Amino acid sequence: MTEKNSQQATKWYSTKKAKIGIAVFAVLIVFAAMSGKDDNAKQDMAEPAVLPKVGEVYKTDNFEITVSSIRPRNSVGQIIMIERPSEGAVFVEVLFKYKNITQKPIGYGFPRIKLIDPNGVKYDEQVSASIQLAVEKNFSRKAISDLNPGVTSSDGKIFEVAAEAWKTPGWKIAVESDRDYEVAIP
Repeated sequence: MTEKNSQQATKWYSTKKAKIGIAVFAVLIVFAAMSGKDDNAKQDMAEPAVLPKVGEVYKTDNFEITVSSIRPRNSVGQIIMIERPSEGAVFVEVLFKYKNITQKPIGYGFPRIKLIDPNGVKYDEQVSASIQLAVEKNFSRKAISDLNPGVTSSDGKIFEVAAEAWKTPGWKIAVESDRDYEVAIP
């Protein structure tokens, strides 16, 4: 390679056109990042100021969903299959129901729930305790079949949380469905 070609190869980025191109690219990235924040802020402002309450029906495009009850429990299950929370923890039972309000059977995408602590941390269900709850309550939830139009299904979940943390106000239920929302816990 000649000396002239070597200088051109190492200095391409120091040309005026390259510097302008890099500057324009950087400005576009900044604008893109800022516009994303604005969209999130607009979405947050569009959310209802008052969360639905326990016992209130909330309509999505596919379902009428009601979080029926929320209560702490020290155990769940029957006779020999009793599940207890870990030391220093409590079970939180959440019962809910959902009705198919469409004109067609729904085979998947049933509502799911999570517990949200006052810091915004989402808790998954305690699976084995939730299974015991299902046996205890005999829910009508659909596992492998469709939910037909006009039919209501009942369900429930158990969450395990620190007993002291549960005493703190500000807990919510996240309902994940075709339209996600939260339910305030009194």
